[in-house]
Amino acid sequence: MTIVVLDGFTLNPGDLAWAELESLGTCTIYDRTPPGEVLSRAAGTEIVLTNKTELPRHAIERLPRLQYIGVLATGTMLRPVRSCSRCAMRLGVRVLILRPRMRGGAARSRRRRATPQRPAA
Repeated sequence: MTIVVLDGFTLNPGDLAWAELESLGTCTIYDRTPPGEVLSRAAGTEIVLTNKTELPRHAIERLPRLQYIGVLATGTMLRPVRSCSRCAMRLGVRVLILRPRMRGGAARSRRRRATPQRPAA
């Protein structure tokens, strides 16, 4: 399994370890990803994790191996996330938006399950 974190610095400015994530597969972590490099950095990966870096429709459609998008954020810009989610779901890609931990409880999540399958390339 291949994993790419597009903007790891936002989530982890150096005070946390990525070992748990790295134990799941081949993991590449970028501190920041400019919009023009999203496609090249995510090419060939199965899992993309992002905080503030947007995954536009044209990028999602050009990532045939993509199976999962994780939005790791304490707040979300709803319009880009909804657009990304709709496009991804049409292609059979799962999208999970993690919410911040609430007092006395675990992190909340909002899962959008994909039902259609990605067309064969």
